[in-house]
Amino acid sequence: MNRYLIEVYGISESAILLEPHARHTTTNLRNGMREILAYNLLKHAGYGSKGNRKSEE
Repeated sequence: MNRYLIEVYGISESAILLEPHARHTTTNLRNGMREILAYNLLKHAGYGSKGNRKSEE
């Protein structure tokens, strides 16, 4: 998947976070959300503390 993101969408490899522990989709979603929260990525994407876009708050 990361190769696809790099080749098709031109995303740099350093911008891709890999979740190496999940064996199932639901575990991948849970662990991915933990990473999103740990790196505060919702704030960087323009979301507020309630999960709404800042323009909607």
